[in-house]
Amino acid sequence: MDKDRGSAREITVFGVVQGVGFRPFVYRTAVRIGLMGWVRNIGEGVRIHLEFTRPETFFSFMESLRTDLPPLACIEKLTDTETAFSGASDFRILKSAESGGFVFISPDISVCSNCLREMMSPNDRRYRYPFINCTDCGPRYTIVQSLPYDRPRTTMASFPMCPLCSREYNDPLDRRYHAQPIACPDCGPGVTLYDARTGKSIDGGVEQAVEWIKEGKIVAVKGLGGYHLVCSPRNEAAVLRLRQIKNRNSKALALMAADAAVVQTYAHLSPEEREHLESPRRPIVLLKKRLDLPHIAPFLDEYGIMLPYTPLHVLLLEKLDLIVATSSNRKDAPIIKDKGEDLVPLCDAVLDHNRPIHMRADDSVLKVAAGSPLFLRRARGYVPFPQRVPEELTVEGDILAVGAELKDTISVYKNGYVVTSQFLGDLDEYSNLLYFEETIGHLSRLFQVEPRCVVCDSHPDFHSTRFAFNLDIPVFQVQHHHAHLTAVLLEHGIAPGRSVLGVVFDGYGYGADGTAWGGEFLVGDYETFERF
Repeated sequence: MDKDRGSAREITVFGVVQGVGFRPFVYRTAVRIGLMGWVRNIGEGVRIHLEFTRPETFFSFMESLRTDLPPLACIEKLTDTETAFSGASDFRILKSAESGGFVFISPDISVCSNCLREMMSPNDRRYRYPFINCTDCGPRYTIVQSLPYDRPRTTMASFPMCPLCSREYNDPLDRRYHAQPIACPDCGPGVTLYDARTGKSIDGGVEQAVEWIKEGKIVAVKGLGGYHLVCSPRNEAAVLRLRQIKNRNSKALALMAADAAVVQTYAHLSPEEREHLESPRRPIVLLKKRLDLPHIAPFLDEYGIMLPYTPLHVLLLEKLDLIVATSSNRKDAPIIKDKGEDLVPLCDAVLDHNRPIHMRADDSVLKVAAGSPLFLRRARGYVPFPQRVPEELTVEGDILAVGAELKDTISVYKNGYVVTSQFLGDLDEYSNLLYFEETIGHLSRLFQVEPRCVVCDSHPDFHSTRFAFNLDIPVFQVQHHHAHLTAVLLEHGIAPGRSVLGVVFDGYGYGADGTAWGGEFLVGDYETFERF
């Protein structure tokens, strides 16, 4: 530090800080406070160079990092070191640096309040535009094809920006600075309504789809990670027909409500449940029934309800306060993401759009228990997200973990983090097995994973086990119930070496003695266990 001239600090930020408006946030904060220097993306995060003559400006900046982050940003780790003072005369956003580090990608996030306000403003150029988004909201994981996360490497590559969108995209003070899905009616995707039987497009778009739903028709609506099959929950004939089409006799159907007030008409809603329901991640939340809707969740005392999370959903729910919004799939198959994937037999009409979905992802499902979320399905809105591994358990090289057979997910390990995929389903269904392989390829490309080994279940006949042994790299097998135990240890940050009693009631698993194990009591840690 040259005390006669000023001070300089170099801050490196790790976490979800790329593609979420973090650099423009840093730029705006530095300019407002009067700091000089620069900010740039590096392979594993963001680096900030700050120069100042008054220490209080630096402290003010660091406080903003703690309290004023953009909605999608998440700081996992931060380093702060003294560096040379260069006499910078302004603050700039520099070109991203190439690096082989681990870059985190934001999950898909529901449309934000600022975008909704613009979409509903008649004088705004994006008035009623169903693909409005900014750096605080919109698609991420489902549209990115490879890194770095730039528009040419997303499914928005085929939509060149108009001059106005380009101006917003390149303005560090604009909310849409480097928002890769940025679009408007002049240059972005559009909505088409077509008859499922004839394939002919129908005039009226969203408004006509609303009328058909009111009349009892089933309309497939394209969302972020796939299509929903939508009908009126108050039309018993439509609901029963939907159940017949999906071969779902009694399993609950998900609902989408216009807002929390509508939800409270049909279900009880605690403050904690409402917080998750209205969060930017917009999961399906299981809620105690208040009023019964026949055939929606028979033999259960709960509904699974979510709020609209795309601008298209919001427009659809303007005149439909409540809809059935269930995944567009046949029984046990993955959600459909392309209209050519057997969508036509499932519906009467399709409310479609031409922004391709690269990676399908179903809706997340959770239940609030003792004030905390308990996930039944972690998918859209929550993946991918990094889980830091305790320092004592970190290893050199990348690892692929392929899960078991039922309700499968896969994970990758790189640079001290585990990233888990969205819910993939049961691998004894061939289409889910293809989805499984597709997701392994997607996560490996996104995070530049080159596994030195693969981890799988100890059952010799699982599809995931066979896949692992066909990779021509070392295979490590883990007993099924012990895998559940160690997952909980990691989730709750239990230190390595600490032994716990694990109650693992997960049904059948291939035992360490070669016999079938069921619900088990295990005493163990990350490495070893004993069965009681």
